[in-house]
Amino acid sequence: MRLKLWKKVGEPIVLAAKFGRKLLLQKFLTPTGEKKEFSQFWMKDSSFVFPITKDGKVVTVRQYKQGRHAITHELPAGICDGRESGEVAARRELLEETGYEAERMLYLGPTWPDSRCGVFVRHTYLALGCEKTAEPKNDPEEEIEVVILGLEEWLDLVLKGDEVAELTTLGITLKVLVYLSQSRLETISNMALCGLENLRK
Repeated sequence: MRLKLWKKVGEPIVLAAKFGRKLLLQKFLTPTGEKKEFSQFWMKDSSFVFPITKDGKVVTVRQYKQGRHAITHELPAGICDGRESGEVAARRELLEETGYEAERMLYLGPTWPDSRCGVFVRHTYLALGCEKTAEPKNDPEEEIEVVILGLEEWLDLVLKGDEVAELTTLGITLKVLVYLSQSRLETISNMALCGLENLRK
């Protein structure tokens, strides 16, 4: 069976809107001709950053999150303001929340935290060569503790799942591991090719 996209019918109806978020009702027409309605949640797109310092440490943050009503251990992240690009937002949030700046930002792609009901995207970035250049500047409703960890320490916390439970934080961690593994394999492959070339000489 070949899957087909559903067709959106008309514009979404705003059921409620407050604090930059909207609850929507969107009508659809299925490929078989059935009419369906889905409630959807809209907010501005955001950026999440996996920051690695020049000495290979991970820059993480701990803060109280109202929805979970607990202290969570996460990665720097925030909303894209106005027409701000994902990378600009990522760099700004990294600096504001941790005081660190990155030499290089690698885009790891978008994530959809709720692909059925969420109509917003979270961009993910790997920030390399991070170095502290300022003191953090938290928003009035935020109280953030910056924690520097080794990669293995961070992965241990992820596996425990006590404080590290935010979906995009888990997703970007997986993406970084895949990227680092691929980079390592490419390095090994290049070294092997160089070795073969030397043997031929």
